[in-house]
Amino acid sequence: MSNQQIRPDEPQVKTRIARKYTDDQISMIKATFNEHTLMAVRKYLLQGKLNKDEQGIIKQFSEKSEAVQFLREVLIPKLDTDASIDNLHDTWGGVDLNTNVEYANYDMAARQISVDYFEELLNLLTLKEYTGDYKIKMTELAYNPKIDSTKSFIRLRARNIYIIQHIEFQLKQLLYFYNLEEETEEQIKEREQKDSVE
Repeated sequence: MSNQQIRPDEPQVKTRIARKYTDDQISMIKATFNEHTLMAVRKYLLQGKLNKDEQGIIKQFSEKSEAVQFLREVLIPKLDTDASIDNLHDTWGGVDLNTNVEYANYDMAARQISVDYFEELLNLLTLKEYTGDYKIKMTELAYNPKIDSTKSFIRLRARNIYIIQHIEFQLKQLLYFYNLEEETEEQIKEREQKDSVE
């Protein structure tokens, strides 16, 4: 027990624990994002050639407007002023402003490419058009010694960090929540009781 005594007349402030997704979102993840769907979504987002089965999965997924909107929020997060403590972030929150201005500009340019990339793919998904004719092509973001080194650096940073690593991290999170075991009523009561004591 702590040495600090709590007086009965002091208001008790209970911090809201950081939680990435709401119960409704977790229910939607469990109903939508199984491993086969996530693999097809990843392939689509990386502009890979979809086989017939994957095309069917993407078609079914695209018809779930709530799931597509949720994926948009996951990939291109906007500032949510209602987010729980320690869960406030958006696309621009991680820009390293402690470096020199030139590098920060490169980083922001790379992030903007990734935002435009995801917006295009998600808009096409909403329109149910998977033509493969993209304005921003993944293949063109790879290193190309024939173009200016600054432009090449920005494109490669967008490709590797803000597209590939971001997709992989976010889809891994969705798979984690998809596989998360449901709490029994007894476990919920036990957790709530423990939380009320702390």
